[in-house]
Amino acid sequence: MNLTDIHNGSRVLLDSNILLYAAARHSPDCVALIERIANGVVEACLTTVTVGEVCHRWMMEECRDRGIVLGGNPARALAEKRQVITQLTNYYSLTMAVLNGRFDIRSVESRDFILALQLQRRWGLLTNESLQLAVAERMGINEIATADKGFDAVQGIIVYKPADINPTVQ
Repeated sequence: MNLTDIHNGSRVLLDSNILLYAAARHSPDCVALIERIANGVVEACLTTVTVGEVCHRWMMEECRDRGIVLGGNPARALAEKRQVITQLTNYYSLTMAVLNGRFDIRSVESRDFILALQLQRRWGLLTNESLQLAVAERMGINEIATADKGFDAVQGIIVYKPADINPTVQ
C-alpha cells in the first residue's frame, strides 16, 4: 500500500527512511505524510532507535556535504575530529525538529530485544527492523510506514510505502 493510503486517525510506526526522504525532499509522498502528522491527521510513533539512526545519518550527510569528512569510514574519521562535531548545525536542527514534533517517541525496552530476536528468526529481519516491529507490537501498532523491503514478508502488519521511491533493503 502507498503512504497516501494511510487513513486519517491511523496510528503508524515510522521507519527512519521516511524521515530521511522527507527531510531531503526526495519524496513528496514522505513530505506529505510528515505534514499530515504535523497537522494531527495521522498519529506517528518513532522509536529511540529511529531517532538515533536519523541523527547519525544527518550528521554524516552534513559532514559529507561540507567536505569535512571523506573516506570509507566517515564516522571513525569524525570521531577523531571531535571539535568538528561542535560546529555542525544542520543535523542538530533536523533532530530537534523531530524531538519537538508531533511524534510519540518510545524507548526500546529490554523485553523488546527478546521479542526482536524471535522476530529476526521468524521473518529474517535485520536488528533495527526487528526492534521497530517489537516496539510496534508492544504499542499495539500494526501499521508501518517504510521504504524498505524488510517488512514485506511480515504477516499481521500493514506496510505503507512511498510510491515515488524505489524500495531498498537496509
